[in-house]
Amino acid sequence: NERPKRKRVPTQKHKAPPPSPLTPPVVVVVGAGLAGVGCAKTLVEHGAAVVVVEARQRVGGRCCTADLGGGVTVDMGASWIHGVRKNPLYAEACGLGLHCVDTGADVALRDGETGEDLARSPDDAAAFAAFNAALGAARKAGEAVAEAAAEAEAPAGVSSKAAPRHGVDQSLGPGVEKALKDAAAPKSWRRFLQWHEANLEYANATSLSNLSCRFWDQDDGSAYEGAHCAIREGLQRLCWGLAAGLDVRPGWAAASVEARTPGPGERRCVFA
Repeated sequence: NERPKRKRVPTQKHKAPPPSPLTPPVVVVVGAGLAGVGCAKTLVEHGAAVVVVEARQRVGGRCCTADLGGGVTVDMGASWIHGVRKNPLYAEACGLGLHCVDTGADVALRDGETGEDLARSPDDAAAFAAFNAALGAARKAGEAVAEAAAEAEAPAGVSSKAAPRHGVDQSLGPGVEKALKDAAAPKSWRRFLQWHEANLEYANATSLSNLSCRFWDQDDGSAYEGAHCAIREGLQRLCWGLAAGLDVRPGWAAASVEARTPGPGERRCVFA
């Protein structure tokens, strides 16, 4: 007699429980300038709950546009978008329907009294070359001081390369001033040299005495290419457009940031 065949009982596969929905992180962005609202906008696009606190009663930070009436505006702070190629600010401005005016790559330089175009004068070209040479000489002197500091720290017989911490207290301003004095620049170059110095200070938003002799231009490799662009409605309008839909709290000054472990029922908050 044949033995009855045993039936295979299918085993029930264990199903993992569905993942619980993640609670979006809460991020507080301090400052509603261009960097702050741009940061907040990106975080919101990635699902974060964002609050922007701003001490002033306006959005924009250093972007502040004065409306003179009749469709005329003047930027009192930041004024240009430098380099339009692949520049996200230029793309955002165009997306907001703002009127972007190509001001070209050259900077107009005119005599304040006569209106004469000075940008192509021989004195300007010579002063520009002398100013760039002074920047190079200041950097070379700063690097020499940094290398000497590195050698002093190194054990006997061991060569050491200057690190970013060496020579950090060296200022670009005195170095440039000394280099120009050593070069004995003629008086006819003075106003041109003053303009190039002021232009560099404008680009860095501080005086040359506050810039590092070794690292003042470390972000030059990240600069965008192409012509410069101004916004007819004012650069502050770009900030307003980026801030649209964000939870911005004007008049909220951040006095301090406290780091502690969240208690029961509290949500973790990140400051940016």
